[in-house]
Amino acid sequence: MLKDVTADLNGILAAHAEVQAALSFIIASPLLGRETLSAVLGEVSEHVIARFIGGAREARGNNGYDLRGPANEKIEVKARQLSRYGVTCPPEM
Repeated sequence: MLKDVTADLNGILAAHAEVQAALSFIIASPLLGRETLSAVLGEVSEHVIARFIGGAREARGNNGYDLRGPANEKIEVKARQLSRYGVTCPPEM
């Protein structure tokens, strides 16, 4: 399933102004590169997915998964940066 989560992301960032400021700083910084941004996107992605499915994030560890779904299923979240949205990833499927 593919879903535009822009509204979900904006809701999370609006509720956490310090995260929004940090993300803006990371994107604009010449010192912080792709790996730093990827780590942040991974963290935020877990929050967005958990909110979307009604699940919860797991405590950090070597569990092999990031979330528990509403039926207690284990879910691993992967986030990737797309260079050109709409070209590399179709907007809707």
